[in-house]
Amino acid sequence: MVKEKKKKSKIVLILILCIILSGSYFGLKYYFNYSKVEISKLDTISLKPDVMLFTKTLLPEVYENLTKFDKEIKLINIEIIRLKKIESNFPEQKKIVAIESKKWITLKKNMQKSLSGAEKKIKSVYVSFSVNEITGTDLITEEKEGLKQTLENSLVESDKETTRLKNRKKKSFFEKIKDLLF
Repeated sequence: MVKEKKKKSKIVLILILCIILSGSYFGLKYYFNYSKVEISKLDTISLKPDVMLFTKTLLPEVYENLTKFDKEIKLINIEIIRLKKIESNFPEQKKIVAIESKKWITLKKNMQKSLSGAEKKIKSVYVSFSVNEITGTDLITEEKEGLKQTLENSLVESDKETTRLKNRKKKSFFEKIKDLLF
C-alpha cells in the first residue's frame, strides 16, 4: 500500500514536471520567438535583418515608414533612369532634362541623408536594447516619436514630388479608347 502511494506520487510528480517543462518550452518558443515575424526585403535600407526584425517588432510605425521610404527611393531611381534614357535619345535637349534630373537627384540625396540619420538612431536603440533591455526600452520610448516624425517629414517632402509619378500609370487599350471617345 505504501509502495503504491509512492509510485502514484512519483507518477503525479513526473506528470506535473512534464506539464511545467512543456509549458515553458512552448512559452519560450512562441512568446519570445521573433523569427516568426516576416520582414520585407528593403533594397534601399542598409540595416541588418536582425535590426529590421527588431524595428518591426518594437517600433512598428518606424518600420512602416521605412517601407514607404524604400518605395519612394525606388520610385525616384526609376524616374532618374527614365530621364537618362530621354537624355540619351535627345542629346540636343540636354538642358531641359538636366534641370529635372538635378531636382530628382537632390531629392534622393536629401532622403538618403534623412534615412542615414534615422538608421544611426535605430542602430543605437537596437544595441542599447541588446545590451540592457531596461535602458533599451527607455530609449525606445524616447526615440520612437522622433524617428517616426523624421521619416514622416521626409516622406511628406518627397510625396510632393512623387505624387505625379504615382498617378502616372499605363492605361489599358480600352481605357485609351474610352478617353478618345468620351
